[in-house]
Amino acid sequence: MTYDWFKSQFTAADLNGKSVAFRAPLEQGGIAAGDGQLQAAQDKRGWIRVVIIHVQMTAQGAVGGKIFVPVEAASKIVRNPPGSKCEFSFIAA
Repeated sequence: MTYDWFKSQFTAADLNGKSVAFRAPLEQGGIAAGDGQLQAAQDKRGWIRVVIIHVQMTAQGAVGGKIFVPVEAASKIVRNPPGSKCEFSFIAA
């Protein structure tokens, strides 16, 4: 997977701080799924980088992490219909 800037139909402003339902493969194996928040940045060309920030509650407390959206899966960021639990979805696994 390549983690770099990519062209998107969305701008960083469209995505940054928005809620996302996700299901994504992890580099170390396995799949992460749940709800999170998007963080996005945009470069001078208008290309973006996107990270999903997620926090899950466990018996030991809150456990969080970051999932970097790879270039190859960028098109899997979709806007959900109005009234959905999360504004966006990223289903890559």
